[in-house]
Amino acid sequence: MRELRGADYWRRILEGTRYAVDNPQMLEMGIGIRGLGSALIKGTKFCIFASLAWRVIELIFKSDYDLVDFLGDITMDAAKAVVASVVIGVIAGALTLGGAPVVLIAGFVIIAGIVLNIGLNILDDHLGFSVGLKQKLCNALADYQRITEWDIRHPNPLFNYSLGNEY
Repeated sequence: MRELRGADYWRRILEGTRYAVDNPQMLEMGIGIRGLGSALIKGTKFCIFASLAWRVIELIFKSDYDLVDFLGDITMDAAKAVVASVVIGVIAGALTLGGAPVVLIAGFVIIAGIVLNIGLNILDDHLGFSVGLKQKLCNALADYQRITEWDIRHPNPLFNYSLGNEY
């Protein structure tokens, strides 16, 4: 049960003074531990979709950006967003359970998101996760193409799906 007192501006949005933790209005405003979790999930989805949109624009307009770069960047961006969300969720959840003010938690989430984003990008540049992933994707696509060409050159009448013949 959450009790809201002292702030008259809440009355424009919320009508009562006591709310259950899973009340839809409380979840929508991001108040409480469940509201924090809901906000983190929505924020993570937004980050992944924004990254996807940015990478699609890069794929369309950059001449030296190919499908391997696109797939590698999307995968790493999603992984970074999930890692940042988990770290922020754990620390912000502890602050919420500790009774920290909502303004302090919101400020922490914003600052921690920026710091984690910069830190994860520096770590990725230093360790080369994105470059390694792109190289492995390129090798996998080359192996797939080589296997497909071998299957076409050496047909088996029982398992000849690549040519479209049905036996």
